[in-house]
Amino acid sequence: MLQALSIGHGWTPYCFDVKCAYQNAPATGPKLAIKYPKGFERRNANGEELCAVLQANLQGKADAGRQWGKFRDDWIMKTFNKEGWKCKQSIRDPCLFTITCPEGEITHMVCYTDDCDCHTTSMESVLKVAAKFEAKFGIKFVNPDCV
Repeated sequence: MLQALSIGHGWTPYCFDVKCAYQNAPATGPKLAIKYPKGFERRNANGEELCAVLQANLQGKADAGRQWGKFRDDWIMKTFNKEGWKCKQSIRDPCLFTITCPEGEITHMVCYTDDCDCHTTSMESVLKVAAKFEAKFGIKFVNPDCV
């Protein structure tokens, strides 16, 4: 739907991928004990095999995606609702954010886990949005034709 609106209104697309998204979110809840990889095993003084405690989220951890999504959404709402920025998260589609920069230009952004598909009235505005993501998480530009 956003693609159709973007074409109809002549908005400019801009897409980026958040690097190592799951690892950027703090792990919450119970910690997981995991075995060290083969060849890196550790043992205590009695010869018993030791386990590591997972301190961060990893892809494949059952709740990592949920933790990343909640952390990302909270960060977006806090970051883009201060210093003249305004941000609204859609009720019907919580992946959709409408961000208004201090100059009044609007960027619509859909977040697919770690991929952000933006459509904007101003390239300068979306580059400011991307710069905030880059500073916090690190991002990689993605060709909009691939999203």
